[in-house]
Order: sequence, then structure tokens, then C-alpha cells
Amino acid sequence: MLGHLLVPLLLLPNRLPWLVLGLLCLLLAIHGYWQWQLLARRSGTLVLDSGGLFYDRGEGAPVAVTGRVRYLSRWLLVLELELAESRQQLALWRDGYSAEDWRQLQVLARDRSRRVPGLR
Repeated sequence: MLGHLLVPLLLLPNRLPWLVLGLLCLLLAIHGYWQWQLLARRSGTLVLDSGGLFYDRGEGAPVAVTGRVRYLSRWLLVLELELAESRQQLALWRDGYSAEDWRQLQVLARDRSRRVPGLR
């Protein structure tokens, strides 16, 4: 039954004029480039020390941030960071860290009773 419903969607590109299909592809490429530029501007380093949580963009002094844990699993940790001018979500994957660093990050994220500066 589901296959019968998908057939019209698969035939939709055949019914569209080539100009419209080309325009959709161009808009998709522009959107991809725009997202890539946004991602390039967001690169930086997250630093946690005894003074709190800081975000360093490489432009000078690190900026103090607050944040919270949005998602925590065995392989992924998502933090929502609140900077002075914006709010960003930062995804941290397990394969980007050594086993000990990843364990420490998970313990820090799970332990909500401990008062860690910068994390709620």
C-alpha cells in the first residue's frame, strides 16, 4: 500500500519542466553553500577549567558561556551554549576524544548535582 503512495512522488521530477528542476537544484546548492559558510564561522574551541566554561574562537580572549546538556548518549553529547550574541548547539562525538577524556565528559554531563561553573 505504501509503495502505491510513493509512486506519484517518484514521478514528480518527470512532470516538472527542466527549468524548474534546474532552479530547485540551484537553490539547493546555494543553501548548502550558505550552511557551509555558517559552519565555518562557528569554529572554535570549548575550554573547561576551574574558572568556568569558555568558548575561544581564536580571535582573542575566550568568552565565558553558560549552557546545558541537550542530549547524552554513549556516542554523542550535545551541549546548548548561550553566548552573549547567540545560542549555539555543539555536538561532541566520541571518536574525537581519547577514552579517558570522553569518560570525564560523560561523568561531568551526568552529574547534575555537582556545581560546575558554566553548566546547569
